[in-house]
Amino acid sequence: NDTYLRPITFKQSVVKIPDSINRSANGVVAAVQWTAQLDTTFRALQRKHNVRWTYFGSETGVYRIHPASEWASNFAGFKVNYDPRSRPWYLAATSGAEAIGIFLDCSTSMESRNRWDIAVAAVTTIVNSLSRDDQVNIICARGPYYN
Repeated sequence: NDTYLRPITFKQSVVKIPDSINRSANGVVAAVQWTAQLDTTFRALQRKHNVRWTYFGSETGVYRIHPASEWASNFAGFKVNYDPRSRPWYLAATSGAEAIGIFLDCSTSMESRNRWDIAVAAVTTIVNSLSRDDQVNIICARGPYYN
């Protein structure tokens, strides 16, 4: 398809479940079943309003997208893992604005055993999950504070 730059079908949506989720869990199976009913709404939105892509993410991690297409693969040929619950659009829709304070240990003790890289990766994950309405302060503590 020239518009979508990949093979797609408007007849149905496709479901992606994150690799870390038990696919046979009751909540996951139920979410897949009841969200199948969204296909009628997805097709109507595409037909009447020319909506290009429609997404749905559930609290169980089930991700439904219309129109359906083959899920992307990485360089090794494995399907790309995707969990909608960690995406800014999902977080913004399911929660209000957040005010977060992050205290990061910036002392020399963080130089050993890759601690600094681990801390930066954790802070980056948190910051990347925030929406544009959220507020964050990152405080870099280098030494003890005495009263």
